[in-house]
Amino acid sequence: MIAECTCRVVSEEGLEGVTLRRVAEELGCTTGLVTHYFPAKEDLLEAALRSAYAELARLVEGGGPLSCLDDWVDRFVDILPTDETRRRFWRVLVAFQAAAMNSERLAEVQRHYADHHKPWLRRLVRRALPDAAAPDSVDSVTEALWVLADGVGIAAAVNPEHLPPEHVATVMKGAWRGLVGSPIPTRSVD
Repeated sequence: MIAECTCRVVSEEGLEGVTLRRVAEELGCTTGLVTHYFPAKEDLLEAALRSAYAELARLVEGGGPLSCLDDWVDRFVDILPTDETRRRFWRVLVAFQAAAMNSERLAEVQRHYADHHKPWLRRLVRRALPDAAAPDSVDSVTEALWVLADGVGIAAAVNPEHLPPEHVATVMKGAWRGLVGSPIPTRSVD
């Protein structure tokens, strides 16, 4: 509850707004209760980031199994910041993304999330590549798609009106098809 509350404070006020006192105020408790579980602000921020990534995992995995890269892209598009709830969530992710540049603890949480979730993306990439593709090709395409999704997600969070979901789907599907060498479907012009 404390970590989730911290995420709410981050979504409303940014990381600079997070203090033990502010989180306690939001929870309606004493700072002593917060510091009992999180003695330092860094502990609190790490727990909040883990909570945000747990929510991201629920969103991604909650729609059932993914059978191909198009399914993965569609699921990614579904979690883009298209409503206020998703925008608040993405504000938290973007704030922590920036903070991880100066915090090894937060960067480690991000690496752990990626290490845990990239294998299922790798399996989808493996299915999309020709049977003769080398393992390093699979790894390269997986990493490229992961980084692309991260960047597109941040861009959509920062400027949602300039990157609506249908454009994100086109960019992501075009990118994966280009990376694996699949032809990109075109529409016939009447």
